[in-house]
Amino acid sequence: MGGLLFGQADPSGEPRDVVVLLDTSASMSAFYREVSAFSTGPLLREFLRLADTLHLISFSDKPRLELSRRVEGQGDLEVVIGRMLLLYPVEPYSDIIGALAYTEGYVSTLPGKRPKTILVISDGEHNPSPGSPSIPEAGLQGLLRDMQNRLQAQGIRFEFIQVPEGLKRNPPVSAPPQAVPSSQAPVPPAPSLPSAPEPSAPPASALQMPVLVPELSVPEEEAPYTPPENEPGYPTDTAPYPDESWGMLPEYPRAAEPPEWIGEKTQDVPQHNGAQAANKVPLLMFINTSLGFLAVVIVLIILGLLSRKLAEAPKRMLAHGTESADLEGPPMIALFVKDQSAALGRRNLHILKAGYSLSLGGGNSDFLIFLVPVPPRIARVYFDGISYFFIPQKPQFFPDLGGQVLPDCIGKTIRIITDKNYELSIRIERREDPWYALSRLLASVTLP
Repeated sequence: MGGLLFGQADPSGEPRDVVVLLDTSASMSAFYREVSAFSTGPLLREFLRLADTLHLISFSDKPRLELSRRVEGQGDLEVVIGRMLLLYPVEPYSDIIGALAYTEGYVSTLPGKRPKTILVISDGEHNPSPGSPSIPEAGLQGLLRDMQNRLQAQGIRFEFIQVPEGLKRNPPVSAPPQAVPSSQAPVPPAPSLPSAPEPSAPPASALQMPVLVPELSVPEEEAPYTPPENEPGYPTDTAPYPDESWGMLPEYPRAAEPPEWIGEKTQDVPQHNGAQAANKVPLLMFINTSLGFLAVVIVLIILGLLSRKLAEAPKRMLAHGTESADLEGPPMIALFVKDQSAALGRRNLHILKAGYSLSLGGGNSDFLIFLVPVPPRIARVYFDGISYFFIPQKPQFFPDLGGQVLPDCIGKTIRIITDKNYELSIRIERREDPWYALSRLLASVTLP
């Protein structure tokens, strides 16, 4: 592909802008293979030259600029092909009118002196999302003709490639194959008698036919066919070749050597293959045993880690097992501290059962504040089964609350003043259990 692309040169010698508008809506999924083969083959050979700039725009419900790259070497070509292959048609809507308007506006922003080419690859199905403009009365073909006339007046080449008919292009290549005369249809070559066959180099078909002949025509209890002594060349018409009335096998050329000599040569093949297979058996057994042992070790490690996790946090593991399978999950609360990193995993995310409370502060508190030094267990969060209560344990750190209990504390901002007069803002919020969120995400995935 690189040789075909870089071996071509633009006769004008001036770099061009090639804008490809590719339809990635779900209606194109049936032609994904054909579009990929065309985009990475005939399209590049016919329209793209060295030093050109390729602009790739995809559209479904709305257009998106995927790539704008100047092709100066093999690496640039690999980037272009890789990006094209990543565009899989999965979107349900197709707004071709909005995509054409976007492309025309995008081309107007490109340098005016460079030649430009616009290629639209689509099945022509206009299925916009609700609220988008519908196709005009002139239809898609009239819209394309008007756009082509406007662009041609500006010296811009415009081409609409209809899928799948328009993909059947055959651009010229550097070394075309030899053409068959139109007056003569190609037919399979008829077998001809060799003038002087050499016994030391029998044809390849002569080594294949003795294997086919006994299986198809000669029963096991009969002797193999032996040609007449007065005809050392081709066997006569009584040779046990496949019947032409079957219509399944092609006509094989007849062997130039006696079948007895060929049979002696082919008898060594199964013995050699059997020896190789016997040598591979110990190696295969060793590989299978090693893989089985490795699988057992991995399973034991996983079981050990799960047992250790269950022993360290029995209440949390049992909470996951006893709650219902509702997607909302068990009640969980999380602590958010302004300017403090939230990338802590489940460190500040806990399940709080009715009648229990969790501590808040520094050190080994359940809800950890580590942005600045804070004493441990300066407050607690209590859940009575209906509401959450924020209970200060050390009132000197809460200038707004003091020692008062804050009912319904979910979503409310609470100020903390540390020993060194550093002000913190914290907030307690309800969160969904990540296990249930992941389950809902996986259940929502659908394939086109």
